[in-house]
Amino acid sequence: MSKVKTRGKNAIYVGAAVASAVIGLLINIAINTPSSAWGASDSPVRQGLFLMNVLLIFDIPAVLGILMFKNHSEWLAQPGKYVESVKYSLLSPYTLTASAVIAAVAVVAGIPGPLNIDTVALVTAFAAVFFGPVVAFVGAFVGFILRYMLGLAPFVPAPTVMFLDALMDGGIWAVNATIFWFVIRGLKGTMKSVMTIVMAFVFMAIHFLGWGIAYYFTLNPYPAAVADFLFAITPPTGFFISSWVAQFFGTLVAAFYYDTRLLLGSVKRQ
Repeated sequence: MSKVKTRGKNAIYVGAAVASAVIGLLINIAINTPSSAWGASDSPVRQGLFLMNVLLIFDIPAVLGILMFKNHSEWLAQPGKYVESVKYSLLSPYTLTASAVIAAVAVVAGIPGPLNIDTVALVTAFAAVFFGPVVAFVGAFVGFILRYMLGLAPFVPAPTVMFLDALMDGGIWAVNATIFWFVIRGLKGTMKSVMTIVMAFVFMAIHFLGWGIAYYFTLNPYPAAVADFLFAITPPTGFFISSWVAQFFGTLVAAFYYDTRLLLGSVKRQ
């Protein structure tokens, strides 16, 4: 496919992704999802509204981002090992293995401790930056389900909510990965370093939109939503501060490691 056609398709995908997210946000405002009219916390109706949010705001944009990502063969290869004549698959053994490893590490990182520290965010941020949206989605999705099945997600009230949470977490990190790769990979030098730091804050904002806003204010009527939200952002109970630190650290480590692998691969080919 020519670069012109690829750019044209990517423009359509970006437009559709933005439109999907905006429509989702506008629907929430129009129907006032925290209203008590939608029932008690985690009611079937509220879970249906949450599914709407997950699909429109996160998962549809995530799928569109993955479709854009797959047109870049050099991104599908292991960093530093790209060969132009080789055809790379979106779901290659490398991608599937990486997804499994990320899911397993996320489970270990999610073991509850005495403090509410979101170490899982470090793992998912690393996956988004180093591997891209496919591994970020599959790793976060599978990892969340495994954490619930092993009793490591006590904050989830029901299996149906768990599945929606897993879909949202996968979507969040696939969207973050897509934005990072299309913004950062063509940059060099100081601009690349600066924008990598900026992207870490973009990650935080999108993650906060999902877990801090869509999650609490859709699955709960307003009083319960505010209480849960304050619990999540206020030390020592809140996990958002630790989550932001973890995401920032995971982003920078993955970016440095990826560039190092590219450099080593370039040296070996010379």
